[in-house]
Amino acid sequence: MTKILHFVTDYPGSLSATTTLAVKNLLDNTSGKLSHHIVMVDREKKFFCRHLADGNYHIGFPRFKFGLLNTTLSFLMFLVFIMRFDIWKKVDVVHCHKLTIDGVFGLFSQLVLGLPYVISVRGASDEKWLRKKFYAKWIFKAVIQRSTHIFFVSAFMKKIIHEIFGDLNYSSSQLANISGCTFVPTQAEFLHSDKLLFIGRLNIWRLKGLDKIIRAIADKPQLSLDIIGGGDDAVVEIKDFAEQIGCQAQLNFIGALPNAEVKSRLTQYVCLVMPSYPETFGMAYVEALNANVPVIGSQRAGIAGYLDAKPYVESVNERDITAIGTAIQRLYSEQVATKQALRNDFPLLNNLFSDHSIAQHYTNKMQPFGARV
Repeated sequence: MTKILHFVTDYPGSLSATTTLAVKNLLDNTSGKLSHHIVMVDREKKFFCRHLADGNYHIGFPRFKFGLLNTTLSFLMFLVFIMRFDIWKKVDVVHCHKLTIDGVFGLFSQLVLGLPYVISVRGASDEKWLRKKFYAKWIFKAVIQRSTHIFFVSAFMKKIIHEIFGDLNYSSSQLANISGCTFVPTQAEFLHSDKLLFIGRLNIWRLKGLDKIIRAIADKPQLSLDIIGGGDDAVVEIKDFAEQIGCQAQLNFIGALPNAEVKSRLTQYVCLVMPSYPETFGMAYVEALNANVPVIGSQRAGIAGYLDAKPYVESVNERDITAIGTAIQRLYSEQVATKQALRNDFPLLNNLFSDHSIAQHYTNKMQPFGARV
């Protein structure tokens, strides 16, 4: 069985305020065929290096403004880790789950220990640091070029890497986040709808594109917008904004709902409208597609790059109100044909986004490392 050492930021149990289940879900779904060993990485105010009761590891070191000295501190922490623990002698490959944050540990593993490494690329944080940490571009380029394989969780990032570095030679594939979706088509009749759906945290409603959506539907009084998401403090602000535009009657604030209830409501909508930026992946897009509901998202975030040129996915400039309005109008006018095209593509969507397909693809890519000499 292939033994993998994972360097992960934002893993559940770490000190980060923004932990995510994305990596844990992948590991849980492949644990029967792959052996996983986790190193949680935290950038806090002090150095520490721990072996946890569950068998995993936890390392931390200070974080300075603008990411200065990050590579140096990462290398020092890496040396402390390999000198203190011998887990690296028992693994076949290293997986770093963010290019710009964890990727240097993979590079060090290869240069110092001779271990191969793979990396995942995740949009929000990786794009931010690729663009802002211009002084570290040389090491990010080395991380990419010396990796054995790159998993693009954010498919749109492949275009951004080309934009920043030009033509680079590397092996890659797409690897969506585990979503719990199965994509089993039904023969239910498509009902004509005049309701749109937005899902997102209302305390960051402008980042989620809700202000642009409201403006885009102001000249479409036949349409209404259901808004699902927590953040009651922002509701008054959003209502005032809509009232100034003159479309407050089109908005329906539902509040935060359990995920199961959100899924049960999806089929009643024309589409999910969420031109959110930044957005690393966006589970809501996949859940909407699984319910046979088209989606509108940003052309440089979310699931952009997975389903380009498909009629049921509109990837727009998230700042362009006219483009958002045009996408809404097309999906509204062509909703039966669009939903039929979506239903016809369920085999494709199952291959891209079902838990089984994602786990199998990852397993197929990682198992050969266990047979290396």
